Amino acid sequence: LHKRKALRVQFCELSQVSSLSINRGRARTMMQSVLFLLLAAAVLMSTDAKGLSQMAQFKKSKEQEMMISMKNKVRDGELRETLKRLAEGSADLHALPTEDLLYLSEACLSAVRWRVETGQVVEVRETAVKKKKKPAKVVQAKVEIEEEEEVVEEEEEVVEEEEEVVEEEEEVEEEEEEDDDLISELAKKSVDLSTLGTDELIGITNMMLRDIEGHDWKDIGKWTLEEIILLGLVEREKMPTLCTLPEITFDCITALSSAARSGMTEARTTMALNIGSFIYSARQRLQCQAEYEFDAASENDEDDPKPLALRPLHEISEFCDEEETDVPLLVKNSREEVTKDGKVKIFGPQTIGAYEGHQFEVWTASNDGDDKVNSSPEVCTSGKKPVTVIIGTPNNSFETAVHALERVLLHRETVLIKHNSLREYLYDPYYIILGPLIRRGYVQQVLDKHVPSRTKFLSHPRVGRVHVAGTQQTITSVAEELAVSRPSLQSGDIHNMISTDHTSVIPAVVSPGTYSEVELKRMIDLIVMSKKSNGGCDPTAVQVVVLPQEWPLKAFFKEKLEFMLNVYPSTPSYCPGSIERRDELLEAYKLLGEGRAFLLEPEESAKDSRGKEKPQVPMEQRIAIIDCGTFGEADFNATALQTAALGPVLAYVELPGGKSFDDANKWLQNIAIPFLNDKTQILGSSSVVLATPPSQLKNVTNAAVGSLEYVSIAVNTPPSIALPYVSLMGGMRGSYPAYKQDNGFLGNVHGFPNVLKTVTYGPALDYNPNYRGNMKV
Repeated sequence: LHKRKALRVQFCELSQVSSLSINRGRARTMMQSVLFLLLAAAVLMSTDAKGLSQMAQFKKSKEQEMMISMKNKVRDGELRETLKRLAEGSADLHALPTEDLLYLSEACLSAVRWRVETGQVVEVRETAVKKKKKPAKVVQAKVEIEEEEEVVEEEEEVVEEEEEVVEEEEEVEEEEEEDDDLISELAKKSVDLSTLGTDELIGITNMMLRDIEGHDWKDIGKWTLEEIILLGLVEREKMPTLCTLPEITFDCITALSSAARSGMTEARTTMALNIGSFIYSARQRLQCQAEYEFDAASENDEDDPKPLALRPLHEISEFCDEEETDVPLLVKNSREEVTKDGKVKIFGPQTIGAYEGHQFEVWTASNDGDDKVNSSPEVCTSGKKPVTVIIGTPNNSFETAVHALERVLLHRETVLIKHNSLREYLYDPYYIILGPLIRRGYVQQVLDKHVPSRTKFLSHPRVGRVHVAGTQQTITSVAEELAVSRPSLQSGDIHNMISTDHTSVIPAVVSPGTYSEVELKRMIDLIVMSKKSNGGCDPTAVQVVVLPQEWPLKAFFKEKLEFMLNVYPSTPSYCPGSIERRDELLEAYKLLGEGRAFLLEPEESAKDSRGKEKPQVPMEQRIAIIDCGTFGEADFNATALQTAALGPVLAYVELPGGKSFDDANKWLQNIAIPFLNDKTQILGSSSVVLATPPSQLKNVTNAAVGSLEYVSIAVNTPPSIALPYVSLMGGMRGSYPAYKQDNGFLGNVHGFPNVLKTVTYGPALDYNPNYRGNMKV
């Protein structure tokens, strides 16, 4: 409307609008609130009911009836009285059927449009009331009365301020009560979910896949714009004016830079690809489970199959309908090998369609017993199921949704999502993508609030599992809150209530040997791409490079690596505290001696492919190079190995030996791998990168993979592929050994028993020097 005629409407009479209860996720209440505003606009822009009747000729018959009915209802100023009642309680709106609400909304909106188009707009202006000047001579008594009135006014202001404080406290109490209500509602729905037929779950997955293919979620709430702001591709203060409108328009997109537009496209693609991949994998398992249940019902002469305990896919693959379900090769192929830990069963390999030349395997502890389907399958019970609370991850846009889907679809647990403050804008797209689950009451969402609110719903007795991503301090804080409200539980029980993908230090170990210049460049590219993305704050970023002390190519490798870190494009870190952690490590290592820590200095004459000088890298994006020293020597310092920097920090560690190619197996097995497996030296066991030359014997690589105690091992590929994407297709992520810790892993959509690790293999380092050209995202 603002394009046709400037309107200055002051809703001073409608201050009670804020009293309406607008609850996110409840579309009907939102519609009622929107209708209230439309009714208000109709009143301010039409002084009588004449406009409503005159515009009837422009509408269809059903809408005409509604407008005539509305005209009769609001005659003689009744509409103003109706608005007053609505503002006080909105009882009339809540009593109206949904169909009447829709027609009434259209009628009000049409009335506003008609008044604008015909020029019959009442412009409501703010009027300033001027006080009359007091006469020069004022009786003393009148002055005293005015002073008393001022004192009374001041007292009334104090009372009003006190009432506002009370109202704020009541709002906090209402929010905490709402959290309790959400948990209680989810607890009630858990009974329905536990007895829901597998076919119905399959139907839900089909609806979600359909919604992902649609377009309703892709720009809702301007979440893609918020995503590129968070990633530093555009500054909020420098946002084009066209992008400040309530919705993303084509004009807004064209006004952005090419990098920002690409970032928005990548945000949508990443969300759809990752969430869709997990739903598709879960549907495969559910489809085979449904056939298995049908077969079990037929054997027992039952008409309707009962929902049975979900079986691992490899155990029930023989029941799968080949026409409907494409059983993945990861499940079909398996072999057994003997490692230092004993016999292992390896599933796969499975190719990764989005990345050319990549494949992965799942390693499990071998079970010598019969792992076929039990003859008497366990029936799903309708008893109390725990409610899972997911404290949203700040790492990316899809992981929180995937964790929720895993708990609902595979474990039949209801879920409360508490969004992280950095990515609260994911509420709206999640509401559409997870809509089939939200509408059934199996999933609820809340925005990030204060710590007491978190404590409130964590203390609810029906909360049985909490997923949290973050630092060890965050995990410890959650564990303490759970322990306070559950004094009867042991620390081990509290530990098992928490599933976590906590941050760890990811090392990249270089196997000694002979590398060509092309192979070295490819290996360096893997590290640089991992380190420069989002300023190194991504938990999948490499933080430590482990080198053989006597490797002849060591100095050349470091020089080329630091050069590429300088010239490769940078994006800022969005993780809170990353720059402070970088600076603290810098200061700590500078005290150890010259050359132990420094910031990379950008090349002054660095030019891009078009010959233009590149802009200077801001101080907050410059990478700190840390030299931890040689393990075993007096000046060795492991602080950078035990601190998850989550920012622009890269550390070197040298291990004795590794002079020649023939020493590779001995160096890996006797020196490098024992060091990496020692958690007193290096933090965490989530992921490790193993770089090997094409000339290295396969049995040397296999032996190294078998000995590494990490849940995700990436061979000649960055952990950004091995960790998030592989875990959606049946792989794992978490802590080693996964199967010995109830909270140790995430993923495993196919349900493999006793999982040890996931191994992802990239193409050989001599495959193609232009590594990025082989990524088919």
